[in-house]
Amino acid sequence: MSNENYLNNLKLAILKGQYESGLLIYKIKKRLTLSQMNELQSFVSKNQLEGKIFGEPPSTYGELKKSDLSYLGDSLKKELYWSFSKIKSQIHILSKYLEHKRIIEKCFILGDYTTALETLKSLNENFGYSIWGLEIEFLLQEYVGGIEKNKEFLNSINSLNPDIIIALLADFYSYKAEKNISLTQYYNRIIATQYSNINILSSYLNFKLANPYEYTVSDLINILFLEGNSSIIDIYETLLGVCQQIQLISGNNQEMNEIKVFLIKILPLFYSALDDRRWDNILRYLDASIPLKLRQTDIEMIEITDLYTSGNYEVCLNRSKQLIEKEPSFALFEICAKSMMYLDFKVEDLPDISIKEALVKNLFLAYTKKENQIEVQRNLSKYTILMLKSELRYSLNRFMSSRYEYELKQSYIILEQLNSCIVNPRFCLAYLSTANQETFLNKVSRTLSFESSTIMLFKHYLLSDNSEETKVKKTIPLLRLQRYAIISEIVNKKYDKSVVVEKLIDISEASQQINEHVGRYLLEKITVELYNVYLQNDDHLEALQLFVNTFLSDRNLTLRMDISNLAHLLRRTRDKSIKKLIDLPILMQRFARGNYSSVFPSVSNYLDCCGVDRPSQLNSITSNCSTGRLIYFLRYVCSLEIIGSLVLVFQTEEEVLRERTNILQVLISIDPENENEYVRELSQINQKLRISNKVKVIDESRIDINVNGIKKDQDSMYREAYERYISISSRNLKGIDITQFSDVKDIFGLGKVNKDQENLSYLFFKEALIDIRNQFVFNNKYGLDATLSTRIRHGALMNEMRSPFENQNLILSKRNHQSERYELNPFWGETLNELTEEETEQIRIVLEDFSKKIDSKIYEINTEWIRILTEIKPVKGFFNYVLSDAVVRNIYEIFYSSAVKNSEDFFDIIIVFLWRMTEENLTLLRTKIKDEIGFYFINCIQLLERKINDLQYKLSLSEKIHREFHSKITNCRVDAQNQLDKISNWFKISKNKDDSDFDANLLVDTFIETYEMLNPLYKEIKITSEIVSGSVFSGTVFTYLIDILSILFNNAVQHSGFHNLTDLEVDISIIENDKTSEMIIEMKNNLSSDMDIIKLKENIQKIITNIANEDYIKDYSAKEGGTGFIKISKIFTYILEIQAFIGIDVVDDSKFRVMLMFNNKTLLGITKENSHEHSFG
Repeated sequence: MSNENYLNNLKLAILKGQYESGLLIYKIKKRLTLSQMNELQSFVSKNQLEGKIFGEPPSTYGELKKSDLSYLGDSLKKELYWSFSKIKSQIHILSKYLEHKRIIEKCFILGDYTTALETLKSLNENFGYSIWGLEIEFLLQEYVGGIEKNKEFLNSINSLNPDIIIALLADFYSYKAEKNISLTQYYNRIIATQYSNINILSSYLNFKLANPYEYTVSDLINILFLEGNSSIIDIYETLLGVCQQIQLISGNNQEMNEIKVFLIKILPLFYSALDDRRWDNILRYLDASIPLKLRQTDIEMIEITDLYTSGNYEVCLNRSKQLIEKEPSFALFEICAKSMMYLDFKVEDLPDISIKEALVKNLFLAYTKKENQIEVQRNLSKYTILMLKSELRYSLNRFMSSRYEYELKQSYIILEQLNSCIVNPRFCLAYLSTANQETFLNKVSRTLSFESSTIMLFKHYLLSDNSEETKVKKTIPLLRLQRYAIISEIVNKKYDKSVVVEKLIDISEASQQINEHVGRYLLEKITVELYNVYLQNDDHLEALQLFVNTFLSDRNLTLRMDISNLAHLLRRTRDKSIKKLIDLPILMQRFARGNYSSVFPSVSNYLDCCGVDRPSQLNSITSNCSTGRLIYFLRYVCSLEIIGSLVLVFQTEEEVLRERTNILQVLISIDPENENEYVRELSQINQKLRISNKVKVIDESRIDINVNGIKKDQDSMYREAYERYISISSRNLKGIDITQFSDVKDIFGLGKVNKDQENLSYLFFKEALIDIRNQFVFNNKYGLDATLSTRIRHGALMNEMRSPFENQNLILSKRNHQSERYELNPFWGETLNELTEEETEQIRIVLEDFSKKIDSKIYEINTEWIRILTEIKPVKGFFNYVLSDAVVRNIYEIFYSSAVKNSEDFFDIIIVFLWRMTEENLTLLRTKIKDEIGFYFINCIQLLERKINDLQYKLSLSEKIHREFHSKITNCRVDAQNQLDKISNWFKISKNKDDSDFDANLLVDTFIETYEMLNPLYKEIKITSEIVSGSVFSGTVFTYLIDILSILFNNAVQHSGFHNLTDLEVDISIIENDKTSEMIIEMKNNLSSDMDIIKLKENIQKIITNIANEDYIKDYSAKEGGTGFIKISKIFTYILEIQAFIGIDVVDDSKFRVMLMFNNKTLLGITKENSHEHSFG
């Protein structure tokens, strides 16, 4: 069928209503040419059929985007034309919309929120609801009634059962409108959402949420397509925004050229029909030669600009305020702020009640770089997402870039000018070519009835037009002319360095004479220009000293100094005159922003040049610098992280903390004004030292056998064994060693084994040895297996061995215990978002395979290595306590020749031999962990690296992704070996005698420190603590209380039901009642909405029942996979010997809570005799 026939059939189908709108639009866009689309649009308008194709205006927010979407096309030109066709059919509605829009935007800026809401209501009811209106209503509700009204409105939207995109946008608009939400928080929320993996939706939502984004042609097609079933107001605003974005797409391809030619043809129609300056701006940007018509507000704007340029600030300010009431343009706010600066307004005199006033005040502070610039940036950043007027939003982006970034992006200037509602000479800055700049300025000049000093200034310095130099010098203040002249020379690189430096300094000094505000404003500009001159001329020493001098006097003045190039140039400098300066480490510290590896070489070099080993040895003589520089260096550069990098000087964390303490003592003496700050840090360091010591106690108490507890618990057993042995030791009696029989048949003589009879005293000794050995390793209260279970097998080994892989994001986790699939963590989800789903899955499979290998080996170590092997329990295990006949005879002979006087000596001698066996086992295990496991892990890492390299070739991974993998794998090699060294050191006999007392704060701080060291994801868990206790506990119970907290925390992490630990919240409280001597340790955590609460409550009831059963506790607590609550009960009952109430419940079906309540006096009454001390000979 020919296209002509196809068009006629479509017309007939439309008249008959034969197609759904989505399918109909698809047929139109798929087959028709642009001219045929135009013909069809005329046919539709003539027959008043717009509603059949374009739909009726939505009568509620709930109706938005409820109509069908057409099918996605592949031509930007057709999408543009179709959108223009829709607009053309609804010109009357859009004209009314623009009238209402101007009123709403102006009222919001001026603080008349009630009128703005009433106007929006009128727009919605008479011309249809829109996403544009939805966004604005959230903002107005927030400013009229606070967050309560905001959230009530959100609830009302959700009650309408809206389209999923509308629901998502509503949630974001509500969040964005909150007064206390920062720009960073808002953008982080956008990034964190899952839609970012869906390309078509991602580009659309980024566009609608005003997220800074570089759009491709494909993005723009997606945006227009998804807006296709929105209201005509939304289609209009989106089409306008897309046309603006087209101007930012670089390149000289045929499609873009054709689109720009198409826009030049079609835009005049809309500019003439709609009173919207933005269409005129796009057209003028595409073709600077088009005729220019100035409105009265444009002329007033240029007059005001001229007043500022010529230095008539008071009149300029008054006229700016007047024009803002009619047309609140950002250029006017800027002129107000700068005029106030020149008129020496005081900050405290500037009101900030309305948006208008707050904006001017913050612009004033940004220009003068006074007050807290972080707060100023935060406020201005917030306005970039609050502003209803697109001009204000884009102008703020440009302003923030110009005041706080090293380089102003041209795209910011273009978008600002394309959205400007008033003609301003600054529009020329959007053009890249000087020819277009000159054309525009000449057109403005010819249209005016007066000579504009601003245009003369632009032409003179921007275009090097000297034709009116005499007039320029007569009308513009000398200081401004001098500054523009120097900037022009610097930009064009036509200057003599010594001359321009001298002129810059002269201007800076002259500006100080005007007033403090102007002095700071120009000082910042001049200082940045001077810094750039030094860099252009490779005067690195001058640039370095200028930066440090300026930074130490007022760091706000250095915010626009790009120090990255200077830092890279000086990082490996061999210039001794620079290396010996304290300025270099100060520069590197400012540049590093947390990358400490780039700082410590400069620190080390500087210390060498000063002839000292450590920073605390510096003073006013040895440092060769001013006191101010020394104070900054010691206070900020010599942080714990930097000191810790000086590994040749400080080899332990304790040494680093001691050095920082010494530095603080020096700072107190040379900087007494900040003594309170230094004393506060000293207090924190002392707490860190205590935590560090306690962490050491934990690591060195993994192998902790409470021999005194066994001795007391089994007193009658070993006394009876000794008396039994003594009773026959002097008599030559014989007996059969039944331990030598392999099974029951041998004992009853049914087998073929012929056993010789043994000396009875030897047999009695052997039985006693085995009994004491069994208590040493298997005693349910104090034995080795109990401590292995609680302190190593119950989570600690798995967490610690996994941690180097988790720290580098190389090991994945399962969503839950039932799943076999390992899921990508958020880091890789974000890093790989540029890949397709199939490509991402290939990488996930590789990481899953690696994760399985690591986890299976850790599981093997946990279940097979960390086990006790005896002749009674012939299982796998490296704790070998098999008492062969040869071993027993050797012990017996030594024992027989010893002077054993009593049962205590009898017990102690046997314990000595058991400790020796333990030491041999531990030595073997340490070697196996370091060597065998180290070799296994390295092999796994190498295999992972090969597979990633294969994928790099197969999938053509980007340099960014490959670099991430390479970095992670390289770091993991080192981290894994270091971690294995640390874990292997667990397997030493506990000899740590640090029984220093501690309070509840130290207990909780140490516990949190140990867990955050395990896994970077644990730092994402929101942990809150409440301590109401003044008691000091005996140091002997420290590790046991840590065991209890660890068990509770492991339970929260593993059984809360959260795959993403950032969702987990843990509350720890230790409350002491002075009157009743009761102490309560409570831990609560939230539960996933997927948790089966009924089943959880059933399990809780079983646990409560089992805790009350003493025999169950003895048998169950040493089993792996058993509940940790039984282990907690055992610790209280048998180790601490405390009667404790253990309460477990679910609060409000959303939080799991454990409460441990016991008598405080009993806990504080524990003595060293009952603790874990033992002897080892």
